[in-house]
Amino acid sequence: MPPIMAPFATIKCPSCGEAAKFAFATYQIFKKNDEEYFRKSKDFEVFRGQHSHGSFYHAALYYPGLGNSLENINDLPEDYKPNMWRHPYWYVTLPKELENTGSIRCSSCLIQRKHSLNWPNDAYFQITYKGKVLWAFDRKYTLKLLSYIESKERKKRIVGYSGKPWNTIYSQDWFLRHIPEHFQSAKARPEIVKKLKSILQM
Repeated sequence: MPPIMAPFATIKCPSCGEAAKFAFATYQIFKKNDEEYFRKSKDFEVFRGQHSHGSFYHAALYYPGLGNSLENINDLPEDYKPNMWRHPYWYVTLPKELENTGSIRCSSCLIQRKHSLNWPNDAYFQITYKGKVLWAFDRKYTLKLLSYIESKERKKRIVGYSGKPWNTIYSQDWFLRHIPEHFQSAKARPEIVKKLKSILQM
């Protein structure tokens, strides 16, 4: 997985091969007194993790698209709110043990289940050029990528910060700053543009 990953991605459905929606799971550490609720709940799965200093904790995992939507969960214990299980900003923050954990929904074959992401192999929007893979999270990012590769100016949006060194807010165009030079040469442009337009069916 890349160091920064969007919460949602379009992947190849493992059942039919068509475009499917992947969403990372979200989690919240809960208090010991609330363990019974989360173990009995049909909306959450209990996960036992370990802090960097060694102590263990229990967290409630939520899989977007499976079961109730967050808006329909109205029986949470006191001090918990559904939006606590939303991804912060637009990137994923999950402990290492859960970094590939999420759910998949396919509108073609109607599969809905948990899925362990294998990125970038799972990426639906990907092309190869001279043996190397260029990928994008979804159609929106693929269009941004196409626009960038086509452009001769190739401006990249500057990464911004929240004011706290540990709380960086990344531009949604951050990935343009990490495209390997292999794909950015003038010689590569025609073939890459053609392939990107092909997977976008333009």
